[in-house]
Amino acid sequence: MQHLRSVLLDEESVVLYMIKPLKRIGLKMRSTFIIYLFTLLFLLCCFPLLHAQEETLKPRVGIIPMINTEKDFQYDPICETIDDTVRLNIELLQRYLVVKTEKIDPYGEPEVLKKYAEEHRLDNLVFGKLSLGRRKEIILQMSVYDKTKDRITFTKEGEAVNIFEIFDTADLLVKDLVREFSSMHVGYGTVRVRNTGEEGNFSVYIDGQHGGDNRFEIPQVFNGKRLLEIRQNRMLGPETIYSREIWVYEDRISTASFAVPYLLEKERAELNRLEGIIRQYEDRKGEKDRVIASFNELLGLLADVSYCFRLEEERMRYRQMEVMYSLTLNRWDMEDNFFKPK
Repeated sequence: MQHLRSVLLDEESVVLYMIKPLKRIGLKMRSTFIIYLFTLLFLLCCFPLLHAQEETLKPRVGIIPMINTEKDFQYDPICETIDDTVRLNIELLQRYLVVKTEKIDPYGEPEVLKKYAEEHRLDNLVFGKLSLGRRKEIILQMSVYDKTKDRITFTKEGEAVNIFEIFDTADLLVKDLVREFSSMHVGYGTVRVRNTGEEGNFSVYIDGQHGGDNRFEIPQVFNGKRLLEIRQNRMLGPETIYSREIWVYEDRISTASFAVPYLLEKERAELNRLEGIIRQYEDRKGEKDRVIASFNELLGLLADVSYCFRLEEERMRYRQMEVMYSLTLNRWDMEDNFFKPK
């Protein structure tokens, strides 16, 4: 048991640890033990592959890009958004390996779906089209092809009278389509966020997907455990100021509070560093270039304070310092000119 315990704790030290005990046991036992040892090492080496194997064993679903039958480019973003929404929602079920396929015409030859699914080892194909009706209404159609059953198992249409209704119609279609892939009930809830800190611009992300800018309520969020993030473009670059997993329940509101900070520690440190250079050299005539450069860098960092509106006060303070320093520079120039020999 002592030897076995050492194997499990440190696979790299196994051979060295076992050399001396192996010298004291018989040839038959030694051979058996060596076989056992290498089997155990083989399993330890293969362990990292188990997760990858688990992924490949999942049913493979291909998302065929939605067809814009009108050939009108203004409808292309709608088709792309629906494709992305379908992909995201099926991925969230965590039961399928979603594959984005090349653009093919699923409404062409009768055998095109079967042939494509077999060639690319896909269990299901999701496809759809956008078209206009007689009254110029927008018609969305979504379908699912099942390779095992060799037939289309799901088809549904939705109509939108105008462009403003298109995404509500698409949401309903996606909801019905995802239900086709899941034995569980598919539901959507609402995420509501509250800022308890400084006023400033922010972006909401749910499971890495952009949910909107400066939005305090995000509807139609797929139920289950979701990663909520609040991001900002701040002084030194993009920052995630809030990250937490929350549960979203159907037809209910899930709430979360975050606080926009006045300054992050590294931002305050950078401002203090530059101000320190200014304070240290502002009285030295020979260091004026260094001071001017520090003022430019400092005010450049505060050029955009949309992430925290109150930083406008900080920016004004540094501008006043710059004005006072410009007066000092003027005084030095006057002194130099006054005492300059003629």
